[in-house]
Amino acid sequence: MEFLTELSKEAISKLGELALQSTVKQFAYVIHHKKIIANLKEEHSKLEGVKEALQAWVDTKRMNREGFDPNIQQWLYDVAAFENVLQSFDEEVVKKNEKCFGGKCPNLKNNYSLGKRAAKGIEYITKLKEEKKEFQLISYHKAAPTLGSTFTEDIKSLESRKTIIKEVIEKLKDDKFKRISICGMGGVGKTTLVKELIKFVENKLFDKVVMAVVSQNPDYKNIQSQIADCLGLSLKSESVEGRGREIIQRMKEIDDGKTKVLVVLDDVWSELNFDWVGLPSRDNQKCSKILFTSRHEKECQKMGSQVSFHVSVLLEDEAWYLFQEITGDVIYEPDIYPIAKQVSRECGGLPLAIVIVGKALENEKNLTTWEVAFEQLKNSQSSTFSDVHKFVYSRIELSFKFLGSTEHKKLLMLCALFPEDFDIPIESLLRHAMGLGLFKVAGEPLKARNRVHSLVNDLKRCCLLLNSDVPGCVKMHDIVRDVVILVAYKTEHKFMVKYDMKSLKEEKLNDINAISLILDETICLEGDLEFPSLQLLQVQSNEKKLPEHFFRGMKSIKVLSVQKFYIPKIPSLCESSTSLHTLQVESCNVGDISIIGKELIHLEVLSFAHSNIKELPVEIGNLSVLRLLDLTNCNDLNVISANVLIRLSRLEELYLRMDNFPWKKNDVAINELKKISHQLKVVEMKVRGTEVLFNDLNLYNLQKFWIYVDPYTYLQRSSYLESNLLQVSTINYQSVNSILMISQLIKKCEILAIRKVKDLKNIMSQLLRDCPSPYLKDLRIDSCLDLECLIDCTVYYDGLPHIQSLSLENLPKFKEMCYTSEHPEVNGLMIEFSCLVKLKLEKLPMFIGFKQAINLKEPNQEVKRKRSSESELTKVEEGVLSSVPHSESGSYTSLSMKNKLFSSDWMQQFPKLETISVEDCSSINVVFDTQRSSHLDGQVFPQLKEIEIASLDQLTHVWSTKAMHCVQGFQNLKSLTILSCDSLRHVFTPAIIRAITNIEKLEIQFCKLMESLVSDDEDGEEKVNVISFEKLYSLRLSRLPSIARVCTNSYEIQFPSLRNLVIDDCPKLDILFLITTMHNNHPVVSYSNIGDTGFSNFEGNNSRSSNCHFGCTPLCSKLIRQNNTNKKINKTSSTSERKTNIEFRGAPLLQELYVNNCNLHKCLVIDDYLFPNIKSLIMRGFDKISALLSFSSMRSLEHLEKLHILECKNIYEIVSQKELEANGEKIIFPALQHLRLATLPDLKAFFHGSYNLDFPSHQKLDIKDCPNMEVFSQGFSSTPKLKDVNIEIGSLTSNSIHKNDINVTLQLFKAFVALQRSEMFDMKELCDKGVFEYFVKEKVMNITKFHRLSMLVSFSEIKILQHVRKLNVNNCDALVEVFESVTEKRDATTHYQLQEMTLYSLPRLSHIWNHNITKVISFKNLTLITVFDCQNLKSLFSHSMARSLVQLQKIFVHNCEMMEEIITKGEEYIEGGNKVKTLFPKLEELKLLYLPQLECVCSGNFDYDIPLCTVEEDKEFNNSDQVQISFPELKELEFQEVPKLKCFCSGVYNYDIRLLSIEECPNMRTFPYGNVIINTPNLHIIYWDHVDTPTLGDLNLTIYYLHNSEKYKVELQKLETFRDIVDEELLGYIKRVTKLVVVNFHKLLTCIPSNMMHLFSNLKILKVDECECIEEIFESNQSMLHCELESLRLSSLPKLKHIWKNYGQILGFEYLRGIIIKQCDDLEYVLPDVGVVASLPNLYYLHVSECEKMKEIIGNNCNPINCVQQKKIKFPKLSEMGLFNLPSLECFSHSCFPCYIEMPKFFYGNIKDCPKMKTFWCDGILYTPDLWILYVNGTAFDKDEDMNEVIL
Repeated sequence: MEFLTELSKEAISKLGELALQSTVKQFAYVIHHKKIIANLKEEHSKLEGVKEALQAWVDTKRMNREGFDPNIQQWLYDVAAFENVLQSFDEEVVKKNEKCFGGKCPNLKNNYSLGKRAAKGIEYITKLKEEKKEFQLISYHKAAPTLGSTFTEDIKSLESRKTIIKEVIEKLKDDKFKRISICGMGGVGKTTLVKELIKFVENKLFDKVVMAVVSQNPDYKNIQSQIADCLGLSLKSESVEGRGREIIQRMKEIDDGKTKVLVVLDDVWSELNFDWVGLPSRDNQKCSKILFTSRHEKECQKMGSQVSFHVSVLLEDEAWYLFQEITGDVIYEPDIYPIAKQVSRECGGLPLAIVIVGKALENEKNLTTWEVAFEQLKNSQSSTFSDVHKFVYSRIELSFKFLGSTEHKKLLMLCALFPEDFDIPIESLLRHAMGLGLFKVAGEPLKARNRVHSLVNDLKRCCLLLNSDVPGCVKMHDIVRDVVILVAYKTEHKFMVKYDMKSLKEEKLNDINAISLILDETICLEGDLEFPSLQLLQVQSNEKKLPEHFFRGMKSIKVLSVQKFYIPKIPSLCESSTSLHTLQVESCNVGDISIIGKELIHLEVLSFAHSNIKELPVEIGNLSVLRLLDLTNCNDLNVISANVLIRLSRLEELYLRMDNFPWKKNDVAINELKKISHQLKVVEMKVRGTEVLFNDLNLYNLQKFWIYVDPYTYLQRSSYLESNLLQVSTINYQSVNSILMISQLIKKCEILAIRKVKDLKNIMSQLLRDCPSPYLKDLRIDSCLDLECLIDCTVYYDGLPHIQSLSLENLPKFKEMCYTSEHPEVNGLMIEFSCLVKLKLEKLPMFIGFKQAINLKEPNQEVKRKRSSESELTKVEEGVLSSVPHSESGSYTSLSMKNKLFSSDWMQQFPKLETISVEDCSSINVVFDTQRSSHLDGQVFPQLKEIEIASLDQLTHVWSTKAMHCVQGFQNLKSLTILSCDSLRHVFTPAIIRAITNIEKLEIQFCKLMESLVSDDEDGEEKVNVISFEKLYSLRLSRLPSIARVCTNSYEIQFPSLRNLVIDDCPKLDILFLITTMHNNHPVVSYSNIGDTGFSNFEGNNSRSSNCHFGCTPLCSKLIRQNNTNKKINKTSSTSERKTNIEFRGAPLLQELYVNNCNLHKCLVIDDYLFPNIKSLIMRGFDKISALLSFSSMRSLEHLEKLHILECKNIYEIVSQKELEANGEKIIFPALQHLRLATLPDLKAFFHGSYNLDFPSHQKLDIKDCPNMEVFSQGFSSTPKLKDVNIEIGSLTSNSIHKNDINVTLQLFKAFVALQRSEMFDMKELCDKGVFEYFVKEKVMNITKFHRLSMLVSFSEIKILQHVRKLNVNNCDALVEVFESVTEKRDATTHYQLQEMTLYSLPRLSHIWNHNITKVISFKNLTLITVFDCQNLKSLFSHSMARSLVQLQKIFVHNCEMMEEIITKGEEYIEGGNKVKTLFPKLEELKLLYLPQLECVCSGNFDYDIPLCTVEEDKEFNNSDQVQISFPELKELEFQEVPKLKCFCSGVYNYDIRLLSIEECPNMRTFPYGNVIINTPNLHIIYWDHVDTPTLGDLNLTIYYLHNSEKYKVELQKLETFRDIVDEELLGYIKRVTKLVVVNFHKLLTCIPSNMMHLFSNLKILKVDECECIEEIFESNQSMLHCELESLRLSSLPKLKHIWKNYGQILGFEYLRGIIIKQCDDLEYVLPDVGVVASLPNLYYLHVSECEKMKEIIGNNCNPINCVQQKKIKFPKLSEMGLFNLPSLECFSHSCFPCYIEMPKFFYGNIKDCPKMKTFWCDGILYTPDLWILYVNGTAFDKDEDMNEVIL
């Protein structure tokens, strides 16, 4: 018993000890849980090191295909599994680290659990370590570094390259794409781009990246070694095949292990053997992907590339950025900058060239070196840049040599013959190639054309040619062109390009095969050069004359292309008569071309495109082997001679697109065309619908055609491989079937354009039923005024199975696409548009949409289900829905929507539709009807990408508000634009946004009632709290006066991809916030609408938001972080409270932000990380904010390049100084380039804090109207690249000189502004303080609005301005004198460099300079002086000053009321008289305008010896007082409003001449009042009061006549006839008069007698009014009349019968621009006959009104027998015509023969109150292509209406 007792005691003691130990241990878990957890982390760290070492050893063994103990791998698996558990434990530690009782007590339960589990973890780690010790000690090779880390070169980040990288990464993420290629020309930066790409994807998207350089001649062993090295693989095999198999096996193991590998094959030239390289086939690629870089896209496609990305050259801005990064800041030196820009451009945007040239010029400060570099680059020389040739030219040359065929090389050489940066027509390449015989199919143009296009595409894929913006053209990079020219010149091809004749003649021309001469307007072509081997010559000039014998010596020429030459007669080509195959005489002024048909009988290609040939002569018919004839735009062609077309027996291609060709006058040519039509394969032709001569033209065999049965077509073929096109216009629809040509071509056309077809009510049954068009892809219908529907379903038709584009425009009666009757069997029929891609609807006021229907295959199909469902929905629509009122929120819960563009039943009929454009369809209420879509069982609009909606006045919904949640579709919509839809209040519902998941661009403008973007939930939809535009990158809201929010209060709206945001003029938009939530671990931009309650809760718990108001637009007023909060935010009063966990951060992807005129309240706008990627920030019109940027936001603006703050009245600073960090030293704007601050009246500083500011990229600073800005910042502002500083305060503007520190710059400018209060400048002090530089920049001095300044330059400081070259002084109200008068004598003369001086708005200025200033200052360099609005100034110069201005070329004086003379003697005393030998010897231009007191230009009371330039005593004059003054260089002289001006120069005499000069009056030997004759040998015209007047010798005398013109008019008025004027003064006046007004000459019968016509040769304006007896204006004469008359105005001449009476004569009135005739009741016609029209080539306007007997404007007075019949009558410049109140007018003309009338410039016509006028031109065919406005009796007609028809 005792034993048991003891035993029990011992057991109890032991148990107690164990219990105590256990209890202590349990307590330790609680008390020491943190220490235990820390120990666990430490032990885990040690284990991690052991694991990594072992894993590295395992990886090495695997790379070398060596085995190892499987227990090792299992141990690694166990460690990995434990680490996963440990990670969960760590997360739980964070979550459970909470306290009880409001944070006052620890949570013992959680601490115990964590401590215990941590202890067990330590035990498990110990166990793992023990197990590891059992493994044998190992060693391993160090793992190879990642590939990206080995790239040592500094890769410049370029935006265009970033875009490509992003696109490539997207494809790499897509499992569908296994092989991708990046292509581009040599040196464009493909390898650099790939290296940058690798840095992005390595260890992120791919576990391993492998790269191998292939090169032109692949070394497979080298490629294998590069791949193996990257894989860490040791290759055992020796053979290429064996090594390849090893790599393939390793790649298979990688794929099986789910390791993602990217293999980059760089610089691939040709298809590779993948078995040798060691890469698996595409089918066996699982986790690996292959990326090629190559110059040859085609080779990559051969290797299975699924998508190709093209790397192009850099745009100019990006190229300049790269260039400046390499060359350094030296390029910002003022003298270096311009030439550096040119050098950069010469590199052609090619990165390799930019890098090489940039490094060669890095930090180069010698201007000469830059200039030499530019010249060498420009002339393709590379002596200075050997690396350019070594690396750039050689690479391109290698690409050229690598081209597969001679055809490719020669075609590329042909491209190089065109000028730099030229859009090279592919058709020109074809015709050159045909002439040279480059193709085996050279004799078949159509096949040859296909071959050329194929070669061009190959060259583009090789990146040796580039795409052009001009259709049918390609471009060639300048550097590629230089290389090809060099190669072509050095090889046997011997191609050459020259720009002048001198360099051409210096070349050895004996063996040259091809020459391109590109000459500017200054260089003339020279003849008599020998080119014995020349096969191709291309010459471009600018209207220079082609030498007569230029083609002599070209015995082997095959291709001759001449452009833009004047060729009166084609030179002889007899020496090349057998060799020449292609002749192109294009855009030339050509005369006789008959020699071509006489000598060049072997021509195959002949083009006169855009030339002005008048006739195709009969000799052209001799070209029996001609295959292609191009007469495109030969608009002057009138005649195709008989027996021409019929003899062109091998002609295959004929281009006859000519404006208004007179086909009716060429009926023989039409008949011949009909006879050869069977042989034609390609035709382009333009004819009228009325020209029925083409009715039986058979064009059945055509393969390509572009036929325009429309004289006013706007369509034009841009490429010779475009789709077959037929345009039909201005005919009755019934003619379509009756005209054989049209009916044939409809069956074959791919594009059918129908315009103004009469009586056409539907297309299918009326127009296309009998002429089916199975190939039709593009249907365009315009201005068919009777069209009601597209398809009449009552007449069965198979539809439009292949239609891809449908355009309907200007159809006033068009109602629906498919007309259905009320019969149940046909009601509801619709056509499936299964191939439609593009739909355009414009100006369809009656259109009610695609009517609700069902898709029936046959008309007799049952329709019961449709009618039943329709009747039910109709009841709902017409009953309940229409009665629901507008909700308070501004949304329509439902309403009646009658006209839907797409009803629900139609929405599945457009499976391929991509673009919808709807404009001005005023009946449409809804675009997409989703209310009845619940029965739809498929997707709607699955390919729709772009929607444009404009001017739909009745549109209330884009998508109807019901049942959208039942619809699947719109998932590819990318762009939505809505403009001017004034009834639209909302755009989206939440369901719509969930459907359009890919929308990228949204633009809404000019919608008056738009209230929000997103309306409330629809009934029946699942309620949502968050709405997200996942991919929207651009949002523009503009001119929306009613929009108050983006969405209703029920939602939070997100834009996670937004990059561009524009909010413009939306004054009510004030509940829009930028927030950032976390979405898939990425920040998301959100716009939330938070009610007052929610805000108050939020604000009350965030002290930082006490000054913040959330009613701002469009941004979050201040960033406030709210992390891990349980506070509630109420969305609206009706929405339940819910917990939020929102972090307000901003717009992480936003790059461009523009906000204008929105209701932003007083707060900070941008804080913290609101816009981390913003590049452009423009804020305008925020009157209540005081600061824009918080201090903390600076860290997030590292990408900001442009910052504009405009028109913010109360902003105090840009960067707030609040919340500054104590340890900060400076604020950096690393990328900011342009800062603009404008109209900020309260702005004190950019930043008030004492921190330094750093702007390392800042280049331009604009500060305008910030009058209170005292400093830029309190600290130093570093701007090393800032050169362009513009500051404007009030009236002062200055291109300021930057002083390194912006503060200094601003303060100096403020001091400059303060000078406005100064009466006198202390120039020396200004120089000392540095303010003077604000007046003078680059030697230009501007003095503006210094209203108290009385004198500009004092005598004591006269030297300070001696280096100024331009002086501008304006708006200085108190300025009296510019240069102070001389107050003391000086020995030395100061020579001013002043060249130009401008003075304006100086009301008190009395002197520019005093006469004695010439004693101390010389202004000999002055060339221009302008004085304007200086009302107190009486003269400009003294005689002494004028004598010193020997370089003066121009004088302009305007609006100076007190100006009496330009040069005055004044009080100046000249000892011994004024014996001047030179005065203004170089004066060229003098303009004196609005000078009411001016009496003469030059005066002086002194002896004239040589007063101006040269004075010669006239030997014939006995009077020694007579002098002649000469202005030898004066070319322009203008006087306006100078009523007191009597002479140009006056002397001591009273200059009141009443007689002519001696040369006009030889009998008069003396003058009663003295004589000063002004000789101006280069001045022929004076512009006097807006009228040109000839000088005719003596300028003084001419001015005298003009001054006394009223006196002469009175004298003339007394005459009965002008025929016998003998008064010398009147004759002198008539000879000079340019404007003659004949008013109230009651005795005058004939205005201009024939014998006096020569005296009126200078007459430009003739106005004859109220002369009751006048019968004829220009008297008849047998000789030709010549006159410079420009304007003829005749009114109130009751007996006038003729203006001209020279029937059938050519008149010399080629300058006449306007004729206005009014109230000439006896006048029956204006022009006697059509023959006179040729005499009026410049007639611009013609107005005739109130002429009672006027029957025709152009009479019919020629004799039909003797009159030469014209096929075409042309008014080349007639633009305006008005015919008013002409009661007898029957027509404009009734010519004696049928003719074509062409008015190519006519745009405005107005005919009113001409009751007898039934047609415009009787028996004439009118052509008015530019007619824009036509009124007949007040009714407006379409711009291209036929005037003959509308007058009926």
